Amino acid sequence: MKRWLALMLLLAALPASAAEVAGVKLEDKIKLGASELLLNGAGIRTRVFFKVYVGALYLPEKKSAAAEALAQKGAKRVALTM
Repeated sequence: MKRWLALMLLLAALPASAAEVAGVKLEDKIKLGASELLLNGAGIRTRVFFKVYVGALYLPEKKSAAAEALAQKGAKRVALTM
């Protein structure tokens, strides 16, 4: 029982793995200059049946509404992977 508890605590202490969209791994956090940005959302763009690109939005803090994300001060990053 103690071994299982120790294993569970160890696994809980590990950082969460990065997100993956269509085989493209995206980091949960990135540094942009002196700022640390968090992955706010990611998705894939398709045209007809072709997967065109994976896009990711990084913001200083997570936001759920587009207006809040655009109004947010500081660094922002959109990453595109073809």
